[in-house]
Amino acid sequence: MIKSFIQKCSSILVSRRTLIGSVVLVLTVLCACLIPFVPIHTDMTQYLPADSNMKQGIDLLAQDFPEMENPSTVRVMFTGLSEAEKDAVLDQLSAIEFVDSISYNALDPRCEDGTHSLYTLSTSFGYKTSEMNSIRSALKKDFHSYNMVFSVDDPGGELPMWIVALAIVIVVAILLVMGHSWVEPFLTLIVVGAAIAINSGISYFSGGMSDTTWSVAAILQLILSLDYSVILQNRYRQEKQRDPSCPIEKAMTHALVNAFSAIASSSLTTVAGLLALVFMSFRIGKDMGFVLARGVLCSMLCIFTLLPMLLLSFDKLISRSVKKTPQPDLSKLARFQYRFRYPVLAVLVILFAAGYLLKSSAGISFAFNSTAAIDKVFPPLNPVIVLYSNEDEEALAVRARALEEDPDVYSVNAWSTTIGRSFTSREMKEMLPTIASSMGVAVPEAAVDLMYLGKSADETISVPELISMAQNLLEGNPLFKSLLSDEIQDLLLDAQNLLADGQKMLRGEHYSLMQVNTTLPLDSEQTFAFIDRVNDDLTQELSSPFYLIGNSAMGWEMSKTFRNELNRITLLTAGAVFIVVLFTFKSLVIPAVLVLLIQTAVYATMIIIHLQGFSIYYLALLVVQSILMGATIDYGILFTSYYREMRSTLQPPEALERSYTHSINTILTSGSIMIVATLILGYAFSNPAIGQICHTIAKGAACAVVLILLILPGALAALDRFVSNKGRFSV
Repeated sequence: MIKSFIQKCSSILVSRRTLIGSVVLVLTVLCACLIPFVPIHTDMTQYLPADSNMKQGIDLLAQDFPEMENPSTVRVMFTGLSEAEKDAVLDQLSAIEFVDSISYNALDPRCEDGTHSLYTLSTSFGYKTSEMNSIRSALKKDFHSYNMVFSVDDPGGELPMWIVALAIVIVVAILLVMGHSWVEPFLTLIVVGAAIAINSGISYFSGGMSDTTWSVAAILQLILSLDYSVILQNRYRQEKQRDPSCPIEKAMTHALVNAFSAIASSSLTTVAGLLALVFMSFRIGKDMGFVLARGVLCSMLCIFTLLPMLLLSFDKLISRSVKKTPQPDLSKLARFQYRFRYPVLAVLVILFAAGYLLKSSAGISFAFNSTAAIDKVFPPLNPVIVLYSNEDEEALAVRARALEEDPDVYSVNAWSTTIGRSFTSREMKEMLPTIASSMGVAVPEAAVDLMYLGKSADETISVPELISMAQNLLEGNPLFKSLLSDEIQDLLLDAQNLLADGQKMLRGEHYSLMQVNTTLPLDSEQTFAFIDRVNDDLTQELSSPFYLIGNSAMGWEMSKTFRNELNRITLLTAGAVFIVVLFTFKSLVIPAVLVLLIQTAVYATMIIIHLQGFSIYYLALLVVQSILMGATIDYGILFTSYYREMRSTLQPPEALERSYTHSINTILTSGSIMIVATLILGYAFSNPAIGQICHTIAKGAACAVVLILLILPGALAALDRFVSNKGRFSV
């Protein structure tokens, strides 16, 4: 019944191919027009789970500090400036359009080291705006004569068009080498390109996507979808070769029927693997999982609708452009696999067990420490924000003073350490002349004495209280007012306004802020240990809930649950893929072997990265888990399908050899594209998170292809009685 339905649908697709294909092309154009308007979200904190402590803190922060802004910053470092040039550069930088302020202190070792000078530019415009591009252009144009470098502290990353072009060149090159025709690769790109345009445009209606997803979605969709096109093209070619007199329309109908199972099962395993990301508590997984899974379905739609129209329309041109394809002789490998089938199966089990035991040694990272040239000379501060109840100000003050003594802390900015800090009357009296002198004015000693008349030397007072006391004296004591010049009185008024503005930055209606500027890297065991200490101390000393905010705080929070989450995603991915393969082959053993094989590839990838001395970015690990289990298992499905088909008429050794012959081109074509394209593109992205996702996929795909070609055949032969159509444990 199902086969009859597939045959009927295939006939309709072929007979009405022009109409159906035209509809898909119109849909492609409409979706492509929507792509520039798709919202791209760069703030990763919005993907935190609703019950996240940091997420709740960010929401409360927005309520109590609605006017707070995070300016965009550009760090500019000059080498070998003279004293005169330092002042000139400061003036020239200040004159750049759209620059709001510049941070530079010649006496601060974080700005000057004797050889290098660091200026930090702040602007209210975003990193991906024309105004920011104007600042970049001005730096390149106006300071080309200096030994200068600059870096934009952009947390996100874009997908430059040259990367897209590079990806297309790589794909076309591999398809041309491995393909059977000089024309087919370009038809494949048209079909997959249409699917990518449809998927990207649809995102306009779903509220957009994260910039991480945006950067990798198109490339991953291209890589994941190519083998569907190759499968249909190969089937169409086989049908024409089987009966050269058969009309091409009928050959395409047969090709669609025979390829449907392989394409559908391959796409469903990929979709199942990607949708497992949806169950991540960190909702970037939901964002990426839905977009990539939808992309695979869009690709399958275009393969079944648009590709048949193109293949039939260009059939004569394809026939005239036939070329030889690399076809390695794997007969010796097939005989080796059969002869040593039981040891090969044992190797699979040992590799899986070893990988399972060793995977826990692989380090997981949740942020990327900067490798920019400027940051090697002047490491940036790593702030951790504490949002706490105003009722806990006194207890927080004790903790703030303790943090100021911590060797990993550069500074602590809180009400109790800045504006609200209390000094004894004696200390304040001694400080006043110095403060006034730094502002270019002189306060008469008599005025100071009058201000503190009758106060104990050990009585404490804060700066706001001091300013308020001075204002009261001005209004109620003519003698005090006569001692102060108009300039000083104006400064007192300005000081009140500045204090009011400063208070808005540190104290809200219900909550206050403490910013702990650390010298720690964004991601390290030492950083997380520091946050652990801060969290434990505040838990003991504060009576109300508090919230830790910042990049390191987000990574610290995620690290608490990631291992359990990874195990959950692994089980969900493996379970979903197992079910799809189970219904495809109607066998319990085949999905067990394939899932075991691909999970071994995941473990091998983790161990390889660990042996290279790197930690694995958490999102890269989750993506590679889902993609390998969902996509590279397709190669195993393809080889197993041919093996079962050949076993109906051949003995296991011959069946293995034929399976290699029929599947090797598809496996090498799709596998090499996934490996080479992601490996090269990983170096092209400026965003290190996206770069490591690509590199991890490349290494994982390489492990999977090696295991499928060198382990799977022997394992199938060893379990032949359970794998063949006549085997036991079938369902």
